[in-house]
Amino acid sequence: MKKLILAIILTAILAAPAWAVDWINNPAPTLVWDAVTQDVDGDPVDPGSVTYQVVLAEYDGAKVDYEVVATTTDTTISFNLPAKGIYYVGVRAYNEFGESEINWADEPEDQPDVEPWGLRWGAPPRTPRNVQ
Repeated sequence: MKKLILAIILTAILAAPAWAVDWINNPAPTLVWDAVTQDVDGDPVDPGSVTYQVVLAEYDGAKVDYEVVATTTDTTISFNLPAKGIYYVGVRAYNEFGESEINWADEPEDQPDVEPWGLRWGAPPRTPRNVQ
């Protein structure tokens, strides 16, 4: 019986995600990222020829439907979240030859030097009143 319980506990630990997403409550975030300096073949790219798109996907687990909320040639941008909610945030690069995959901030494999994170904007409910 002890072995069964231990096996169940180990299975639960190993099946759980190895990371946790830090949800940052900020309706007007500023994002910063590294400039793209190579193409997908590893050849140099002029950073000035690259444009970036900031994309948001609502927190539903899929990231299939996303919205471009900002575009810039810089590697930093401030923008406003469209509404209260919880969002995945990502950045992709493009130039005259095409676009990159989206680098989602909540995916550890895309963030080797940064803890996974996402954005949220909300507030707790007001205190109940007229308690009798």
